[in-house]
Formats: sequence, C-alpha cells, structure tokens
Amino acid sequence: MTGWEMVVGLEVHVQLKTRTKMFCGCENRFGAPPNSLVCPVCAGMPGSLPTVNRKAVELGMMTGIALGCRIASRTMFDRKNYFYPDLPKGYQISQFDRPLASGGSFRFPFGGGSMEASITRAHLEEDSGKNVHDASTDGSFVDLNRAGVPLIEIVTGPVFRSAREVSAYLAALKQLLQYIGASDCNMERGSLRCEPNVSVRKAGSTSLGTKTEIKNINSFKSVEKALEYEFRRQTEALESGGRILQQTMLWDDVAGSTAPMRSKEEAHDYRYFPEPDIPPLEIAADWVERVRASMPELPDARKRRFVESFGLREYDAAVLTASRDFSSLFEECARLWPNRRRLCSLFITDLLSILADEKIEVCDSRLSAQSVASLLRMEEEGAVGKNQVREILAELAKAGGDPPAIAASRGMVQLRDEDEIGALVTKAIAESPESVADFRAGRGKRAIGFLMGNVVRAMNGKGDPKIIRRLLVEKLENQSRS
Repeated sequence: MTGWEMVVGLEVHVQLKTRTKMFCGCENRFGAPPNSLVCPVCAGMPGSLPTVNRKAVELGMMTGIALGCRIASRTMFDRKNYFYPDLPKGYQISQFDRPLASGGSFRFPFGGGSMEASITRAHLEEDSGKNVHDASTDGSFVDLNRAGVPLIEIVTGPVFRSAREVSAYLAALKQLLQYIGASDCNMERGSLRCEPNVSVRKAGSTSLGTKTEIKNINSFKSVEKALEYEFRRQTEALESGGRILQQTMLWDDVAGSTAPMRSKEEAHDYRYFPEPDIPPLEIAADWVERVRASMPELPDARKRRFVESFGLREYDAAVLTASRDFSSLFEECARLWPNRRRLCSLFITDLLSILADEKIEVCDSRLSAQSVASLLRMEEEGAVGKNQVREILAELAKAGGDPPAIAASRGMVQLRDEDEIGALVTKAIAESPESVADFRAGRGKRAIGFLMGNVVRAMNGKGDPKIIRRLLVEKLENQSRS
C-alpha cells in the first residue's frame, strides 16, 4: 500500500545437529515414539542438574563466526520464566544479557545484487516440548522428546522492508547453517522456526511503529504470505483511525490470515535471572580459533572457487553450490571427468530434477563419482545417448549399480555396426527422394533431420546418432556429386 512502509526484524530458532540434548544425555532425534527420549533433567524433575553440551556450544560458535559476530569470552545462561504445558520446568534455560555471539552482519543475494542484515545476537537455549492437539478426542497431549533439544536463536535488527527480502535472507541463512553442519534446517520438522516482528510506519519516517510477532510459520512461502497479510492488516487499521496492539499473532496457513494469540511479552515479563546450576562459561581465544579452523568452506567462497577453478558461469556455480552435499558430489566427479561443462549440464539439467522427482536428498542417494564418470564415458564413446544417460542416472540415484551393466540389462546399448547402420541409411534415402532434393537445394538441415528420424525409428532408438548422421551426410554428398 502506498504511503506506508513495512519494517521487519527476525528471530530465527534453529535446532542444532548434536547427538544429545543441550543439558542432558538424552538422544536428540526426530520421530521417536512420544516421551521416549526423556530423563529427569529434560523432564524438569526436582534435584536434577543440567550439564552443558560442548558440541552445541561449538556449533553455536561456528554459527556466530559464519555470521560475522563477536564470540564472547565469557557467556552465561539464564532462566526465562513462563508457564506453558510443554515447558516442564516452568522456565527455559536461555541466554539474556551475555549471549554467546553478538554484533554481526550477514550479506546475502537479493534482486540481482546483495543485501546486508545486521545480526544483533545469536544465543544458545533449550527447546520446549510439543503440544499435540487431538481433534478426534477433543484432548491435548504433551510430548517431551523435543524438550531440551539445543537451539540457537539468531536475532536481526529491524532491517527488512519487504517480504521478499525476508525470504531471501532465510534461504541464505538456511544454506549457511547447512554448510557448516549446524542444523538440517528442516522447517516441516521444526528444525528451523521463523518468528518475524512486524510493524508499519509512514514512508520516510525514522521512528518504529508498534510491532506484532507472528508464530506458527512452517515454510518460506508462508513467511511471505504472513508478512504481506500482516502489513495489510496493520495499514488498514491505522488508515481507519485504529491502533496496533503489541501482540503475538498466530498464522493460519489455510485461511491465509493472522489472529491474536496473546499479548506480546517484554523482557521484564520473563523475570530473567542467572541460572544457578550452570556457572559462567569461559571461552578462551584458542578455543575460538580451533573452531574457526575446523569450519568448512562457506557457500560464497565455494561458488567463487567453482567459477575460477572449473570455468563455470556465475549462475551455474550458484546452482551447484546451493547445497553443500550437491556441490561436494560435483567436485568429486570433476576430479574424475575433465569435461566440466558436460558434467555441469548433467547435474543441473538432469540430476536436480531426478532428485526432486524421486524426493531423494543427495546424501541419501546411491550415486558415486565413479559411477557418474563411467556413465559419461559411455556417452562419450557412443555406447548410450542422452536419453539413456538420464534414465541410467535416475537408476544410479535410486539404487546405485554399474552403468554398463544397467545399460545392458535394459537393452540400452547403442548399435554401432556401420554396415548395419549403412544399410538402413541407404534404404531411408531410397525411400525419400524429396529429402535428397532438399539436400541438393541447400536445405541439408531439414533433409538430414527427417532422414535421421526415419533411421532412428527403424533401429528402435538404439543406433549411435553420431554414426547415423555421418553416414547420411556421406551418402547424400555422394549422390549430389553423381
């Protein structure tokens, strides 16, 4: 709406990819039977004492470093007090005034260029359990498997002015976190949860309006829809003389609207105080440097290297490096196959769509660099055509195997006997004098295309197209000279 500006800051909660929970030894795993991954610590039993998960701290440090933050030399945990059925202790162990990381910035691609988001803080905390509402019994249940799972909360300043900017930031942040191995960022499972804080103001104003927080968003597309709806709702309310209440809003993806959930809390409402069972955590400079040295190559650096080392276009390098696993497989294949452009085409044109169609992640596929190189070698030698390459590649992704064996078992190996092909070429030319006339009249492309189609059909698609084309040209040229 003209005359108004959207202002958005983000709180992104990310489950860290650790073997155990944040403050106890319970397994950190999705999909287990309800309340099967619970102990006295994560269940909040009196007298149970928390112990900090070192791996979670290191993944938090990696995240902070990747976002350009300062890593605190001394950080503390606090109790964030509130009552909710899925919070068994009646408080959440989090970080308030001494977060693990703060003061960063993150540059991400946007609109053909880039944009920078200021990172206010990235702090560690524990996840809550999960409320399960059963419509069939009109009852509610609590599953505490998620209680105590390590989280890092990444908070930006109010820097976004459109839903598209927010979506671009989230996509880049997800890619970064997956690259460093901090999280799988699966929004459907709740590994990444985004809670935007939205306000509106008159265009040109520098003051911030009253904000609302939106919860229950489970996809990037829903983030955009929720922000656009809330912007319209707030703008229409202000234009009609109403006012905006500081509230937590619940997003309804089916209805495409937000609805009030509760009044929005301030920091003092949580009555933060230092967690008495966890002493301050001292983070030595050499520990930070060891973590920094262990970090993998980040997406932007890998994209630049692919352009420089493999001679790829910027666009192709960006597509290949969107996923760490996908780009790693490409790099393994590039060591074995020198034609990087054909390899790039295979990955972008064929493999991406195969994985999407089959709903297979690269890390779960049965592909190997050796099998991909073997397949491309068969194509280069004329043993299979491009259509067969795609079919064999799909089989390799699903079940693995040996490309020559797959081709042989499916009758895909191309016929290369020049005598057999030559006889069919001669027959096709004899049956199509108009094509010979086209060739003599300078319409060779049309003539060869028509005749090739006839020969390929006569061979049930199994003839080597390079040999067919060469023999057609040779015989047509001979007839033209005679």
